[in-house]
Amino acid sequence: MTTTSDRADWLAWRSGAGTPDAPTLGATDCAVIACAALDWPSFRDPADLYDAHWSPKPDRGRFDEKSAIMQIGLELEPYVLGLYLARDGRTRAGEARLQLAAHPWLRCSIDELHLDDIGLTAEIVDAKTTRYLQRGAYFAGGDLDGAPVWPPAYLTQLAVYGVVTEQVHGVSPLLTLAVL
Repeated sequence: MTTTSDRADWLAWRSGAGTPDAPTLGATDCAVIACAALDWPSFRDPADLYDAHWSPKPDRGRFDEKSAIMQIGLELEPYVLGLYLARDGRTRAGEARLQLAAHPWLRCSIDELHLDDIGLTAEIVDAKTTRYLQRGAYFAGGDLDGAPVWPPAYLTQLAVYGVVTEQVHGVSPLLTLAVL
């Protein structure tokens, strides 16, 4: 998990080349694109994503602009991870920053990546604090048998994490969303 103290290092890694000619895309960016293509709601407007990655404006502010809600979420994520892991007696393994060798522009920073000792199994845990988890709020059909409907962008982001982890580590991970 990226803490406030190493956010500058994370921003530099996440931005990569960081130019309009050579942008990087993270799992959250892929989620915005997929949701827009499928006409699903997302936490970010595709035009904002365009401005952040490809706009020629010098003040385009790529990843360092945080709303108050985002700041609270970032500060609560370690707590959410701690609660989730403590229920099984586990401790933090740590954040993983992955990118594909064949497509180095595709990057993801995973809140928690657990690999077993011999590399046969993996679990990705993504921590979320959300005000968006609502019954029936995302699709016209409402909820599924009374269960909450997860925001499509969260599930898409997890799917990208899974694909990148499988390519880098050679194992299909269990995808877990820890939500407060």
